[in-house]
Amino acid sequence: MFGTFGVTEEKIAKWGEKRKAAKLVKAAMSRKPNIRLAAVKAMGNVDDEQVFNLLITCVRDRSPEVKKAAMDSLKKLNSKNAVEHVKSLVNDINPAVFIELYGATESESKKKEIEDSWNYFTNNL
Repeated sequence: MFGTFGVTEEKIAKWGEKRKAAKLVKAAMSRKPNIRLAAVKAMGNVDDEQVFNLLITCVRDRSPEVKKAAMDSLKKLNSKNAVEHVKSLVNDINPAVFIELYGATESESKKKEIEDSWNYFTNNL
């Protein structure tokens, strides 16, 4: 298991900028939701097969924020494979997750991000 001693969200973001796929994959397996979330967000910068596969898995994460971040990172990678994989998962993607995030979000810009993520995948399926 990935130890999070000394690992910060800022450090994880830098790993994304430097495309450190192996470190991001390990961080995404953390038990700490904030570490998983930071890793999944940073993965949108890394075009790597292992990262891609983990993002597909993260669409089913227990944390709604991690699920949304995985969708956003897949969208950012702009891969036809992402759309194909999400198509196979779409029956398992509960719109309630997006509704819950939307309702819990006060920021209009965040609401727009949530709507855009949902629309991107539903319109490309």
